[in-house]
Amino acid sequence: MSTVPDSHLSESSEDGKVSLAKLLKHIHMISQSLRINDGLDSCPVFDEKTGGCPFKRMTKNGTPFVKEMEYKQWLNILTKSAAQDPVLALSKELKEGTRKSHKEAENVHFVKDFVRGKIERNSYVKLLGGLYHVYSSMEEELDGLSQHNAWYRDNMHFPNELRRSTVLLEDWQYFTNSTSVPRLEDASDCTKEYVQRLHELGKSKGDSILLLAHTYTRYLGDLSGGRVLGRVLRRTFSLPEEGQGWAFYRFDLIKSPNKFKVAYRKALDTIPLGTDGTDVDRIVDEANVAFLMNMRIFSEIDYLAGKATSRPNSLSVAIAEMRGRKIEEEDKNKCPFLNPAQKSGNEENEGQCPFPFVLLHDPKQGMERMMAALQNPLQGLQRVIAAPDAFAAYIFVALIAVIIAVRFYNQL
Repeated sequence: MSTVPDSHLSESSEDGKVSLAKLLKHIHMISQSLRINDGLDSCPVFDEKTGGCPFKRMTKNGTPFVKEMEYKQWLNILTKSAAQDPVLALSKELKEGTRKSHKEAENVHFVKDFVRGKIERNSYVKLLGGLYHVYSSMEEELDGLSQHNAWYRDNMHFPNELRRSTVLLEDWQYFTNSTSVPRLEDASDCTKEYVQRLHELGKSKGDSILLLAHTYTRYLGDLSGGRVLGRVLRRTFSLPEEGQGWAFYRFDLIKSPNKFKVAYRKALDTIPLGTDGTDVDRIVDEANVAFLMNMRIFSEIDYLAGKATSRPNSLSVAIAEMRGRKIEEEDKNKCPFLNPAQKSGNEENEGQCPFPFVLLHDPKQGMERMMAALQNPLQGLQRVIAAPDAFAAYIFVALIAVIIAVRFYNQL
């Protein structure tokens, strides 16, 4: 480790060396575990005579390490693409589909001040009161959902572990030094709109499943960044360690928040939804709406504290603006090689980026289409006949197939 140049280390050289050592030990441990689990006497790729180290320059096949890994990477992509389940994973779509909203929420003025410990007591009391109404409404509707949706009740309903309305009331009473309950009529406009939307979803048989978009946004957020905010809150207001005043950020019945989040995401992926992606799109869209409504509550608190010059727009206007920006971004990200006016002669190909140009900006889709053509040559020939302009694309596919076949032959 002493020979590692400073340019390859972090600001703290010692920390960098320790991190690198841990990384290499972890790689070694995983490698050994895989070898044992697969019942192998030695590493299946790397020559044991050279020590079996995956960082040696040559493999036992006599090919350079970089070339061997490049080949195996492409082979792995092809294999996974061919076997990939066509059903979308909701948890992954939620994470990717709300990435921008999540970033925007972190950069709201109120949140940035909170993280820095610049929290005014009156503003925090308003936040507690607003969140109390939001969680009370959400959890009321979730309890109702559990009554008529057996799948949700058996797989994702965790009232004891997750319920926040009770502890929010405790925190609000602690900070206000009272035994009363926040009244909804005294809540802010953004809070009332949030509450109204939650009740509308819960009362609609076709939309009640969208409540899961709000549980994903709120509960998983509380189990992640919320725990950091809890520590900041304790330091800022010198709150007792026992939990008075910051019970909202404690999940005493969840031993491992990280394991719970993993299990929760896996449960999301088992929701019985349609296979055309429409239900997934609706849930992701509602999750972005949930982020938006939370940001509006934060911005409204800033306005009421004199830190913003204008109130947030109405919810309907804000949602329309959010969806409008998304459409603009999707238009910008469209394939530059796609000519919408061009007819492919096959409805299945309509609106798709022409092959092989798709490989330039969406390799995953390109590999999936290539494997589909290889697995069903007759269908591929029919497409060529229907759309002669695609002939060059299929020649390209054939060449790739020949290259792969040659590489496999050389490995034998």
